[in-house]
Amino acid sequence: RILCVEVCHAKRLVICADQNGSIMAFRYRAGREDPVGSDLELTIMMRHHHAKLAVSLLRMNEAGDLVSGGRDGKLYKYEIHSSQGSDMLRPVEIQSEKYVSAIEDCVSLGGSLYVVGFQASDFVIWNATENCSVIKIDCGGWRRPRHFCMREREGLTFAFVKDHSIHVQQLVP
Repeated sequence: RILCVEVCHAKRLVICADQNGSIMAFRYRAGREDPVGSDLELTIMMRHHHAKLAVSLLRMNEAGDLVSGGRDGKLYKYEIHSSQGSDMLRPVEIQSEKYVSAIEDCVSLGGSLYVVGFQASDFVIWNATENCSVIKIDCGGWRRPRHFCMREREGLTFAFVKDHSIHVQQLVP
C-alpha cells in the first residue's frame, strides 16, 4: 500500500513509498509538464529501504534532493542520478533519530530542522539542530487519527482522537 508520493519535475519522476519500507520511482513521458494521465514506467525499486517499516515521509528539498523518513526512526537524503535512460537514488546522508522512533515529517523553520513524529505513545517534535525536545504530547501513538500543522508565524497545532473525543493542542511562538 502506497503511503506517500512526491514528484520530481526536473527528472520527470513520480516517487512513491509504501508501508513495507520500499521506495519506487516511475518515469513519466517526455514532453509532459505533469505526470497526470501519463504512462508511467518503473525505473527505481528499493525494497525495504526503511527496514520493513512504513515510509511516512517523502519530500524534495530546495537543493533538489529527495528526503525520506520512516517508522524506523531514520531520515535519508538521496541525490537523484539519471544517465542513459536509467535512474538511481544515491543515499548521501543518513540521520538516525533516537528520540523520534516513527518519523512523520521534518520541517525547517528559522534555521532549525524539526523532526516530527512519535516515540512510543507520545507525539514529539525534536529540534535536530539544537538537539532538544520541543514538545511531547501523550496521544496514544501513530495509529490514532491525528493531524498536525507547523508554521513559523502560527506555531504548532496538533489534533488527535482519544476516548471518542477530539483533543487539540497548540503551541504559539
